[in-house]
Amino acid sequence: MLTTSLRELERDGLVSRVQFNEIPPRVEYSLTEKGRALLPVFYEMTRWGFRYIPWGRLCKNAALSCGIFVIHLFFNTFWSE
Repeated sequence: MLTTSLRELERDGLVSRVQFNEIPPRVEYSLTEKGRALLPVFYEMTRWGFRYIPWGRLCKNAALSCGIFVIHLFFNTFWSE
């Protein structure tokens, strides 16, 4: 499922994929410029989730995971280059 999602994101131009011919095989994904343009959208969606989704629901975990994912992408994209 993860591989399928990553391939779709690559097909849509949101991530780039680099395959290293090593043993064991290794693949790295990174956001393209088009993908980085979505970061503000993800950030606002996360803020909305924290504001409007009640903390007692299971959805809290999804919003938190989304927020952590966005922060991870942001820092890996802009501070690791």
